[in-house]
Amino acid sequence: MTTAPSALPSCTLVAPGSNDGCANQHCYCPSGGGVVVPPLTSVISGTTTTDCSYTTQPSIDSCPPAPLTSTTSSTTLTTSTTAAASPTVGPITCNTYETSYSHCWTDIDAKTVNTTADAMIGTQLPNGPMTSGTPNSTEVVTVKGLNYFINIGWIPGCVAVDSQNPANPIASDQSIATRDILWQTYNDCPDNHGIGGYSDTVCLRIGFFPTKVEKVGGNPPAVTNYWNDPVYC
Repeated sequence: MTTAPSALPSCTLVAPGSNDGCANQHCYCPSGGGVVVPPLTSVISGTTTTDCSYTTQPSIDSCPPAPLTSTTSSTTLTTSTTAAASPTVGPITCNTYETSYSHCWTDIDAKTVNTTADAMIGTQLPNGPMTSGTPNSTEVVTVKGLNYFINIGWIPGCVAVDSQNPANPIASDQSIATRDILWQTYNDCPDNHGIGGYSDTVCLRIGFFPTKVEKVGGNPPAVTNYWNDPVYC
């Protein structure tokens, strides 16, 4: 019966980074002046074992090479989930008051603005959506000889949408009412002597414009896009 040789008791497994000059995991056998050799790997019943079970004393230094590593690169397809911005009410642009208006100006009060806005929504809106071909919807109230226009009109050249509901201009949020926007064009412009302003909401310009026009007589005037020069005084 043959007996397997015993491992040298003096060879030990050394971790990487030791101070014996070998950067990788290795065996150090101090006998014979000390040598560095690769560890031994064996597979028994599917189990891999790494140790320093040398049965004969190695005589030549042989620092093991670094283990092979594999790098797997993958390409991740990123899909943007950012939705397109929803239409919103445009900011209020306040009309500019000029000191030259003072000789004919009469500041309007909030009650009159509210009453005119209600009349506008109740009587002047078209039956159906507004488009680029729909005339302006205008309500006029005269206070001490000064005419105040509340107007809803399609912004020339706007193609963001094909049509809009003039009473509720944001299709995705029917709680937003033109009536409230009209009030804001007065209420949110407190420092311009009550001459109002407007909001560009998608393709509709919704505004409050005081002006002095001869022979208006309470009917919508034959003035289009007068928001470009809202005050005739």
